[in-house]
Amino acid sequence: MDWLLPFFVIANVPRASRAALAEQILPVALPGPASQRLALAAISAERQLKRQAAAEQHLVEEAITAGGLKKATDLAAFPALDAAFKRLPPGVQAALFP
Repeated sequence: MDWLLPFFVIANVPRASRAALAEQILPVALPGPASQRLALAAISAERQLKRQAAAEQHLVEEAITAGGLKKATDLAAFPALDAAFKRLPPGVQAALFP
């Protein structure tokens, strides 16, 4: 009966988030040694971090373009945008403000 609980949780999540939730639950649900489940969880976490970083970079690029910002110092007026910009790799920062 305990194995039904994850399915109820997944069913109550919006459709757009179900794949991400299932990907996070999968390593725990798989049979096998803990080391294999841990390796799968690490791979899954790395993929999720890459997706989040790409989405954040896209949002920063769009905000800079839409706001008509010309210099990195212009970001000081927008603390959340400035923090997101500073988390970007130096090469991406240089490409946004040459």
